[in-house]
Amino acid sequence: MSARFDLVCFFGYSPFFSELSHLCAEINTRCVLVFGPRQQNDIDTLSVPDATLKIKANSLDCHMYKNLEISEKTCLGISFGAPFIFKQSTINQFNGNLINSHGAPLPDNKGGGGFSWRILQRDKRGASLMHFVSPQIDEGDCVFRHDFQFSEDERLPIDYELRQEQEEKNSLIPWLVAVIKRELILKPIKGSLSGIDLGSYFPRLSTDLHGYIDWNMQIYDLESFICAFSRPYSGASTFLKGARCRLLDCFIYDLRVMHPFTWGLIISLNNDSILVSVNGGLIKISFSDISFDSETKGFFQGDRLITPGEFTRKAISSRAYYDSGGVCIKDYDVIK
Repeated sequence: MSARFDLVCFFGYSPFFSELSHLCAEINTRCVLVFGPRQQNDIDTLSVPDATLKIKANSLDCHMYKNLEISEKTCLGISFGAPFIFKQSTINQFNGNLINSHGAPLPDNKGGGGFSWRILQRDKRGASLMHFVSPQIDEGDCVFRHDFQFSEDERLPIDYELRQEQEEKNSLIPWLVAVIKRELILKPIKGSLSGIDLGSYFPRLSTDLHGYIDWNMQIYDLESFICAFSRPYSGASTFLKGARCRLLDCFIYDLRVMHPFTWGLIISLNNDSILVSVNGGLIKISFSDISFDSETKGFFQGDRLITPGEFTRKAISSRAYYDSGGVCIKDYDVIK
């Protein structure tokens, strides 16, 4: 084993790339950031040494990336949200030193659905981990794992993101520093279930496609649905008097039996919030958590929040794929 890596490649984006790239400069190790076009704005916010090479690529067949001649060097690859497919040939180039960060308790919650799926299911399990990259998504053996629990006060994706970042700062990043310095050797965690236990997989979500509220949902499911598409996303969608309305948060106000024909009705309001009848009771929504895509004449008692079935149908029948350039929607509805 050499005293240091010849090259460290960071794939995707993480705010920790700033700290880690400066570490590479301090130990005289070349550093490269390889990212997709949709990550350009985030990469531009990073403070990295001048010597750090930045490669914007649609795929790892990019000419600049291929010119790094990774197979001829001792290289470490670290992926955080990389928008690329790692082929076996690319994995082989790193000789067992290509790892990926996944902020979920593998083997459960494989895939890129993020925190929204866990909020939907009221799953409070958190994990900061690294696993070997494999041709199958999130199925490589874990090499680092730190489990924790999200609190009941952490309800929105932004809450989960901030907690995840703090947990990674305290646990994962010190471990990565030791790996980059070659004070640690990458090896599977004993008893790792990745690749053995089938676990679960959840696909990508698009707020503008999947975030339409079905007012038939039971009150607890409705609350978690609205939370799941909240900040930093644009909010769960419905309509008021024909105008698209986005809800960023809500709270269960009262549990009671409400007739299905009342669901979605604004039954009360005051200067700062509205009460809406739903399946199982009443929810309270602050005006500060409501926005419109176009002008509206405001709220009145007796108005109804409604989502036409065509929107919720498309949300279920369509799937979002993200590549290096952004989102691609595929609609599999059998009825056109």
